[in-house]
Amino acid sequence: MDITFHYPPELLQLLVDALPRLCRSKKDLMLFFQGAGIEDDILGDHWLVVRTNPKSVNKFAITRSVLKRLNEHGEGALQERRELLRRVVEFEDFSTCWENDRAAAKGYVADIRKVVDVKDSFTRMRQEKDRERREHMKQQEARTAELRKRKAAQQRVRRKLYGLFKDDLDPHQRGRDFEAVLNELFQLDGILLRESFSRQGQHGRTLEQIDGAVEIAGHLYLVEAKWHKEPIGVQDVQVLISRLFVRPGAPRGIFISANGFSAPAINAQQEAASQKILLLCHLHEIVQVLDREESIGSFFKDKADRAIAVKAGA
Repeated sequence: MDITFHYPPELLQLLVDALPRLCRSKKDLMLFFQGAGIEDDILGDHWLVVRTNPKSVNKFAITRSVLKRLNEHGEGALQERRELLRRVVEFEDFSTCWENDRAAAKGYVADIRKVVDVKDSFTRMRQEKDRERREHMKQQEARTAELRKRKAAQQRVRRKLYGLFKDDLDPHQRGRDFEAVLNELFQLDGILLRESFSRQGQHGRTLEQIDGAVEIAGHLYLVEAKWHKEPIGVQDVQVLISRLFVRPGAPRGIFISANGFSAPAINAQQEAASQKILLLCHLHEIVQVLDREESIGSFFKDKADRAIAVKAGA
């Protein structure tokens, strides 16, 4: 609870003990209250008594009555309570007190400062905790928004990928769409495209082959993708293997096929496994990754780890 919003009992008693000792006379006490901005609706009857019959009341009774009224005013007297507390905490010139009251006044003011410091510490701790909670909520909202954005992008890529399976799709159009899907697929997962995917062909041949290079978990992968009606043959796989050997920097390879791989092609990949990591991937595997809303980067990393484990156990 904010101690300026409502003086707790221990602080109220300290103020009752301190204020009469800080002010020599009843008039000085009333002026101290007035200086804190306390209005006549609280002080009026006390001023009347102090002026007409001062001996009928003492400073401690006046102080307790005024502070009690301030508390009862709740939020309406918030500013006055804050100012009164500030004036007490910052009180320095004890020479204005009666000589017999100085030591006690200093002690009470010191005690009030301690209470205020402790309460302020708890207030700061609460404020810091509230700030951390707001920051956590902000981060959570950002993560949720990013997740929604990612899911929407995954759905968009998935729809485009599904569209490639149309039987009546023009091969040139499929090549253009396949190129776009592969670029979006890897960019979606934050994978660095070292060489953007592009369709390859010579002398007017049907452009069905897509080549590119990506970086996954710190490793460069040369990627080749083909959309043939039949499984990929050994010759195509050997071409990619040869590229891995001549390319500097010990790259790895990924071959994506729309209709799988022939047995000789798989054998060629296995024979090269002792020297080069080449991942053979059926396009349906990528579809499944998107359907499960998983990471394509993690998919290929796990696939590479398994290939390395098999190689180590061979």
